[in-house]
Parts: sequence; structure tokens; C-alpha cells
Amino acid sequence: MQGISEIRQEKVVPHAPENKVSFVRAAKPAVSKSHCQQNYNCITFCPRNAIFLDSKGFPEINYSLCDGCLICLRECPASAIGEGHG
Repeated sequence: MQGISEIRQEKVVPHAPENKVSFVRAAKPAVSKSHCQQNYNCITFCPRNAIFLDSKGFPEINYSLCDGCLICLRECPASAIGEGHG
């Protein structure tokens, strides 16, 4: 398992435009920074690499890559990710 420093280095800037979502998603996850414990499960488990860290170390979602699968929501032990509609 990777440490937090490796996760930060790998996913600070989202790249991979070839993976952009080209459809309307059913759900649109949103991160609550006030509830986030910065354990980065959302980044680790996101199958689309759609979650990266902002300048303060909080997860942020790149909606052009996110397909709305909500794995991030299920993997967040702090319940800091909520479900909206896309």
C-alpha cells in the first residue's frame, strides 16, 4: 500500500484526457472539506483517477473524468463525500 506522500505525488494534477467522460452521469459526488479526515481512500479507490488534491491537501473531483460510480462515497470512512445529481 502506498503512503500519503506517494498518493499526493501521483494525483496532485489530474491528467489523462483520453479518459474524459462523454455522457451524463447519474450521480455527482461532492467533497465536504469540513468533514474530510484526509485519509485519501477516495483517491486510492477511484477507478477513473478523477480525484486529486487541491493546494491544501483536500480531495477535489475532476468532473470531466468522474463517471459517478460513487466508489469514493462508499470508501470514505468520514462520510465526507455526498451524492448529488449530475
